[in-house]
Amino acid sequence: MSLTNENPITADSYADSDVKLVAASKNKRFANYMLDLLFYALFAFGMAVLYYSFIDSGDILLEETTTLNDYIFQYTTYLAYYAISEILLGGRTLGKMITKTRVVDFEGKQPKPITIIGRSLARLIPFDALSFLAKDKGGW
Repeated sequence: MSLTNENPITADSYADSDVKLVAASKNKRFANYMLDLLFYALFAFGMAVLYYSFIDSGDILLEETTTLNDYIFQYTTYLAYYAISEILLGGRTLGKMITKTRVVDFEGKQPKPITIIGRSLARLIPFDALSFLAKDKGGW
């Protein structure tokens, strides 16, 4: 069975097929991280433009934002980027689409949305980004 762009296969169909799933290499995980960091930055920039253009309507100057507001905005957009893309794109983010990888559960199926949200929350822990460099391929 092969993957093509014309006929995408969902993670659930892998569980019922003869395709052997292989854990992504450290290089692919690093590439996913770097690509998704770039796409997240573009997403966050777009969200900031939308916020200050439509919601805030320019009443508050950028200099008046607080560190707490910055953290809330950063964490909210970070969670939204990963959770929304992995839920809507079948276990993929834009970075994973480029590297042809996807998130699956232990049974080879697409994780449930609550699991994806939990994964996204775990990414907020500062050393999570480097956990994939550990000896095993699981990260944490």
